[in-house]
Amino acid sequence: ATTYEYIVGSPTADIWLHAHTFTTAPANGQPFAFVFLGDIQEGIPETKAMLCEAMLRHPAANLYLAAGDFVSMGGNRNSWDSLFDGEDNVFAYKTLAPAVGNHDLYVYRKSADLIYYAFFTLPENEAVGVTDESTYGFAYGDAYFIVLDTNRLLWPQKRWLEALLQKPELEQFNWKIVLMHEPVYNIR
Repeated sequence: ATTYEYIVGSPTADIWLHAHTFTTAPANGQPFAFVFLGDIQEGIPETKAMLCEAMLRHPAANLYLAAGDFVSMGGNRNSWDSLFDGEDNVFAYKTLAPAVGNHDLYVYRKSADLIYYAFFTLPENEAVGVTDESTYGFAYGDAYFIVLDTNRLLWPQKRWLEALLQKPELEQFNWKIVLMHEPVYNIR
């Protein structure tokens, strides 16, 4: 794992935020911790406090997995700005792996999914029939994380997932963890 320091700003406007740090994934075989988040929906008063509490209670967790619904209305740019705003923002310090939720793509305006993908640059996938970065996989320490998009047809993703899990290079990982917004089994 390597820790980096970075500063975000605009040289044209000469506006700079204070420095932040983040730490990359540990080497395979090294222990790590992660925090799982679901339906954090910016705008709920407790959201920011809960995120800060998670960072304080689990400072060694450098990976945050979020199972979608970052905001209540994905087409509202102000909601996204509020989610990522502020110096106390956990996501300025931690690696974030998102799964897209239905609210993130909720189309109040036709630009809802464009807003989601403007905030996240995610790995390209090889899932036939899935045209964006909503289905992807990545290595982190001795785990391989697989993110599926439950807002779209699952059959193309299922075929991609089955082929992915057969790849010999995934045998080196002790853990294969799937992240998605909707559960596989619904109790309703």
